[in-house]
Amino acid sequence: MSSLNASLASALSGLIAEQGALAVTTNNVANVNTPGYSREEPVLTESNPVVVDPLTFGTGVTLQSVESITDPILESKSSSRPSLRASSARWLRPAAGAGQLHQQYQRYRD
Repeated sequence: MSSLNASLASALSGLIAEQGALAVTTNNVANVNTPGYSREEPVLTESNPVVVDPLTFGTGVTLQSVESITDPILESKSSSRPSLRASSARWLRPAAGAGQLHQQYQRYRD
């Protein structure tokens, strides 16, 4: 078990787990301004070790799950407020008007 392959397998499991954790962090950063998004946290656990009397060899780490983290105080406040989607819908309407303006400009230009 103390071979180079076992050591590389342990390192590889750590890299794969960290790649998953980095993907979770990337998702958190990408959605920081998304209304209603709650951040996520990776849960890393150690893999079962291999016991060879009297030695114990670690076998790495795995990404067990991804947990959504919510704040109960913020959740109670957001449930008492009007829907964020309803309030943001009015800000999206001018974009539709800009599309119509662009079409009229294209007709004028042609």
